[in-house]
Amino acid sequence: MVGALRAQGLSRVDELRRHIEDLAPQGYDRPYFERWAEAFCDLLEEKGFTSRAEIEARMAAMKAEIEARP
Repeated sequence: MVGALRAQGLSRVDELRRHIEDLAPQGYDRPYFERWAEAFCDLLEEKGFTSRAEIEARMAAMKAEIEARP
């Protein structure tokens, strides 16, 4: 997704880096890609592409689908 946004000129790498650097200090001990994903969610929300609530709802739906599999 990051590459697609950059290819379309809708985002720059420094915007994502800013969001990573703006994460709360409590999150510093989280794994690298968890911090990156949190920052990306913030960036998508800032740009008006989606909201955190929409992302969380979709993630919950995907988790439910996976758990429902035999």
